Amino acid sequence: MEYLDDIIVLSPTFDQHLLDLETVFLKLKDYKLRANRSKCHFACSRVKYLGLWITSRGIEVDPDKVSAVQKIPPPRNVKQVQSFLQTCSWYRKFIPNFSEIAHPLSNLTKKKSLDLD
Repeated sequence: MEYLDDIIVLSPTFDQHLLDLETVFLKLKDYKLRANRSKCHFACSRVKYLGLWITSRGIEVDPDKVSAVQKIPPPRNVKQVQSFLQTCSWYRKFIPNFSEIAHPLSNLTKKKSLDLD
């Protein structure tokens, strides 16, 4: 038997959720797949997935991840600026006008920019 991780089942009501779970379990059984029980959580109001929280209000940023980004030391060279921008880009859909805010840093990564050292 094979195992399958990261199945998220969202349902509008608890009763519907039970029916949806039953459908998922039957499909897993049909294809001889199993969910890893130690990683399963049922009837949760929010789920952490890929550094984000999935809630009834939608997708939200994990405050712990935001805190980690805020603690990154200032970049000292082009590679560090690029790395910082890539990290921040993961959250761009949660930051209004991200491209405008990041533009000065993006300019630092261009060929004609001087090293920050």
